[in-house]
Amino acid sequence: MCDAQMSKESETDLQAVKDKLSFKSVEDPALAGASVADVRRHYHAIRSAGHIPPGLDMNMCMIVDQYVIASVLNKKDGELPCLIGVDFTNSKEDEGYEGYFKVAIDSLFCELYPLLSAEMLPRELWPSANAIWQGND
Repeated sequence: MCDAQMSKESETDLQAVKDKLSFKSVEDPALAGASVADVRRHYHAIRSAGHIPPGLDMNMCMIVDQYVIASVLNKKDGELPCLIGVDFTNSKEDEGYEGYFKVAIDSLFCELYPLLSAEMLPRELWPSANAIWQGND
């Protein structure tokens, strides 16, 4: 999926970008079935301990849970594979906003990441209740 999204971009230095692309993943059996609040606490703990590399310290992280896995493996026509993005800012949870939302995998690298890097708040990106964020195209 990363290759498919990256191939939409200019070929100029694309391989150099791919070579430098980095992810920080946390696989912890204690997080199996964790709530969004649990993920926030865990993220703040590893952030406070300095375990998040520069450039990856965003206001949001992505969760891969059973729903996400099913959205990829059991994709049906018209459905978008997605991740769950968890907001780590102190955005007020109101008007239906619960501090997390679905993010289309196809928009993760070339659309969401640059906006978060520019310090746009996840709350400002929230598409609406139960909708999947697909970018600003």
